Amino acid sequence: MKNWILWTIVGIGLFLRLWGIAYGLPGSFIPDESLIANKAAAMGTGDLNPHFFGYPTFFMYLTALSYGLLFAVLKFIGLITSIPDFKTVFFAQPSAFYLIPRVISVMFGTALIWVTYEIGRNIYSKRAGLLAALLLSLCPLSVTTSKFDFINTPQTFWIALSMYFLCLLYDAVPEKSPKYYILAGAALGLGISTKYSAVYAVPAFLFVHFAKFKSGIFRQPKLTAGPVSAVLATLMAFFITSPYFFLDFNTFTLYFNIAAPRLTSSLFDVPQIKLVISSTVEKLWHGTGPALMFLSLSGMALAAFRRNAKEGILLVFAASYLFLFILRISFPHVPQRYLDPLPFIMCLFSAGFIRTVYAKFGKRFFTTTLGILVAAMIMFNISGIIRDSVLLCRQDTRLAAKAWIESNIPGESKIAVYGMSYYYPPIHESRKLMKTKLDFVNTLGAMRNGNFSDIFAGPRSYAMKLEQPAQQPGYCVYDVSDKLEDIEIPKLWMIKSSQKPAGLKSMGIRYVAILSHPVKPMTGAGASFENDLRRTARLEAEFEPLKPGAAASGDALKYDLDANLQPISGHALLKNRGPRIRIYRL
Repeated sequence: MKNWILWTIVGIGLFLRLWGIAYGLPGSFIPDESLIANKAAAMGTGDLNPHFFGYPTFFMYLTALSYGLLFAVLKFIGLITSIPDFKTVFFAQPSAFYLIPRVISVMFGTALIWVTYEIGRNIYSKRAGLLAALLLSLCPLSVTTSKFDFINTPQTFWIALSMYFLCLLYDAVPEKSPKYYILAGAALGLGISTKYSAVYAVPAFLFVHFAKFKSGIFRQPKLTAGPVSAVLATLMAFFITSPYFFLDFNTFTLYFNIAAPRLTSSLFDVPQIKLVISSTVEKLWHGTGPALMFLSLSGMALAAFRRNAKEGILLVFAASYLFLFILRISFPHVPQRYLDPLPFIMCLFSAGFIRTVYAKFGKRFFTTTLGILVAAMIMFNISGIIRDSVLLCRQDTRLAAKAWIESNIPGESKIAVYGMSYYYPPIHESRKLMKTKLDFVNTLGAMRNGNFSDIFAGPRSYAMKLEQPAQQPGYCVYDVSDKLEDIEIPKLWMIKSSQKPAGLKSMGIRYVAILSHPVKPMTGAGASFENDLRRTARLEAEFEPLKPGAAASGDALKYDLDANLQPISGHALLKNRGPRIRIYRL
């Protein structure tokens, strides 16, 4: 089979993953994206300790390295002359600092297509490998997560590469087995160093070892060198790329103790496990398409029946990932990006099933029907990718609201905002507000013996912002909340939603922004708060993401986590991405 077919498939996948990659710039509306970018940028000061262990650091280091190359290029062409200049660019014009890691993620997502081909070629045939690669290149879930999801897509690449080396290990003669143990272990270590949940691939290692050496490691001690070398390679790869897991173990254990209750929140919680399962099925249904789900399940059933050991590698990983994932997931409704390791497995089993059917039935009616099904699936997926990418190229409602605010509201004005923090228009905070927040974190951190782990931001972030030239206009933003935190000292910029408009006005607040979900109606305190505004304030501007008349069809529009506002169905009802934003003048 000519290589041009594979490179064409890879090229199509690359194009689709780059389409709309500039969404939201110069800021970011993607959960955790700004966190990783900020941590990577902070490493440019010479402190390689992230002081954060919610995620491992491998991707942060890759991003920091890319920022270093950007610094060298900008300095070479004369746009900057020093690190302080580079910091100013980061705060004033951050587009490149989000775009670069997005491109890195796209490269991992595109490389995953090639690895999927290699696995399919090794287990089935070249044609099956090409078909699996084609299905993955056109899989909406894989396309979307590759664009913006900094850690799940790279993690999936390393898992897939580890699976590929395990396939080679199974075929290898005993003399060459240690090499593939080491390669598979190193790939797994890099995966775990990208995201901890890559550890779910460990059962696949055990499966290959016992499948290859059926008598087991305990009966043949000379064969223990392979598993030991795999473990050492995994630990070494993890240590090199996430060293502060060991060097700053006390901080890691602090984060682990905070996260531990969430990690086991679903254990023995049958209602929540049912919600997780139904949410997983729904997200895969929309993210991969019903045809791919049907074909992949058929391929899995066929693989379990014929007991091919290399297909067993994929089966064991898929089963262990889903089982452990469902038990420890802390969200009753699964974030779609968490399912990113599954599409390449589904595409491989789908290709294997189609190959088997074709080999058995040739060009008979059943094969023709199957071909029509695959063609329909590809067209369904392509149409979904196009609709989503077109939306990504349009202005988000938050950016539209930001432009309106900066054009119509004077700098240093006080603005009250009600809604999720991810819904906020990315307006600049006034220096007075930043100083207030810096004093807050310093004071509360001192009261907690220097522990900033459960404070919304450490002092370094605001101190660095205050070092920069003032960005105009800046606004004093008051966060309106249904419930205020009960902590040692109050957050002076927080207001309870029970506050009446007259009370807001007496504080010098003249504008109020209400940020709401495009489909879900506001209820409770939020609805009461906006009703008071409707009676006593004037609506100055509204930014609506839905097309005219689409609200009545809102049930067809489904989103991923509310924080992301990523549509997974009903794209045709949207004219823009983002929340519904209404701005009132008191």
